[in-house]
Amino acid sequence: MLAPDGKRIAVGLNTGAMWLCGLDQHGTCTRRHAAAHVGNFAAGLGYSADGALLAEADSSGPLRLRDPDTGDVLLSLPNPRPLQSLSWAPDRPTLYTGSADGGTAHRWHLPLPMLLGHTGTISDIAVDDRRSLAATSARDGTVRLWSIRDPYRPVLRRLLRHPADVTTVAIHPSGTRLAAGTAKGTVHLWDITADPHRLGTDKNFTEPVTSLAFAPDGTRLAASSVGNHTTLWDLPATARHLSPRALFTAPSSAGVNSVAFALDGRMLATAESDRTVRLWDTRSRGTVRSPVRELTGHTAIVNAVAAGGALLAAGGQDDTVRLWRLDPAHPHRRPTPLARTLRGHSGHVAALHLSPDGRTLLSAGQDGTAALWNLTRPDRPVLRDSLRSPGEAFTSAALSADGTQAWTTAGPTARHWAIDAGHTASRLCAAAGAPLTRHQWRNALPDFEHVPPCR
Repeated sequence: MLAPDGKRIAVGLNTGAMWLCGLDQHGTCTRRHAAAHVGNFAAGLGYSADGALLAEADSSGPLRLRDPDTGDVLLSLPNPRPLQSLSWAPDRPTLYTGSADGGTAHRWHLPLPMLLGHTGTISDIAVDDRRSLAATSARDGTVRLWSIRDPYRPVLRRLLRHPADVTTVAIHPSGTRLAAGTAKGTVHLWDITADPHRLGTDKNFTEPVTSLAFAPDGTRLAASSVGNHTTLWDLPATARHLSPRALFTAPSSAGVNSVAFALDGRMLATAESDRTVRLWDTRSRGTVRSPVRELTGHTAIVNAVAAGGALLAAGGQDDTVRLWRLDPAHPHRRPTPLARTLRGHSGHVAALHLSPDGRTLLSAGQDGTAALWNLTRPDRPVLRDSLRSPGEAFTSAALSADGTQAWTTAGPTARHWAIDAGHTASRLCAAAGAPLTRHQWRNALPDFEHVPPCR
């Protein structure tokens, strides 16, 4: 299959191998790259009109979208029957596939509400929906910045390269800076305004960084690592570098997996591998070995922690989420555990996100389920919705400030979910086009009253 620019060609062999060739002016393949062999042989190949995607119809069933330059699989879409052909629409991002049963064709509308492009597993996602900005970090050594003004048509803005796999990412509340942590223990601070550039690098950790969080007012940054300590930096508005403030380390800790600021940044919560959640005073300086409070209850490693309003949530490898109520007037007072344990997952809870007002909680699990909880009455939490993606294991998640949109990550893909019924209905009606007139309705549905679903 020849690319639209006439300079590339993709070839699928009946052995299952796939070659990507760069062509010279005579049409000769001068640079041949072997793409990763996945599944059966390609029954059909096709470049999108803009050349940004290479689609593959696998003879055993799935439809795959690949990076046209590297051949890396960006997304695999299941199909109930083996495929034998595909074709892109010439004037719009629509893909058609034909099944091997000889009578079934499918139409796929692109782009999908997904962030595609990473070649390694996405480790974390951060979203600033007020500025229509998302950042994804991955084990391919990059952070990608996205415009999500239209979540159904995300646009890649920038690619920030790092010297090692990137394990976590956070966006500054101002939307002007970004922090990224790596598998080599480094924390990188970036200016992500018009011309993104690295401001500084901190090499405080000797083990992989597991989590990053900016304080709500943006004046501090916290980072945790596989080791048993968490670092807190001061970050004044004009600072171009990280200035160490405190080191939190509990002798009994077996590693810190997640951090979150609570009570307007006055406290820092850490989720740790010794089945404990610890609370630290962010006014502290120097090395601190004794936390303000230690919260127990989980029966396995605590993977994630989140805070919003006066609530604190923690999720772990016991497949549960636990809640505590903090006292804003007395931050050091022992938090009150809420009686009900949230059980919405059949696998480890990998990520949590609480809305700023503490009324909505998103929990994402390795079972491919993202549970949305209504915490308007924290003592009586209600499972509002379950977002399911069978076969995926979620690694991170994010929630919009108003609780109407969510993002989950699995493998090299980040997925957007519209969880507001009104928003979803508007999208469906926009796709359906103009509603039926009374005359059209009478001809098509003569036995039913004229009640168009979209007005």
